[in-house]
Amino acid sequence: MGDLNRRKGMILDSSQQAEDAVLQALVPLAGMFGYSTVLRSNTQGKGEYTMEYSHHAPVTKDMQDELTAHYQKARAAGK
Repeated sequence: MGDLNRRKGMILDSSQQAEDAVLQALVPLAGMFGYSTVLRSNTQGKGEYTMEYSHHAPVTKDMQDELTAHYQKARAAGK
């Protein structure tokens, strides 16, 4: 759960099914890059996950500023 929180995730539900822990969470797609490696490492290769689209959401102010600066730099360079 801690790793999903670090990835700006919001845990919606957690349950136990037989010997498996099942988590349901909303995590921005950008935060999921590299997650499979971390999950396998944390679970000795036994962890699995699935993803499905949920919704679009506004970006944070920091991300908006970063995207705007990148766009303006590219536009000034004529790209």
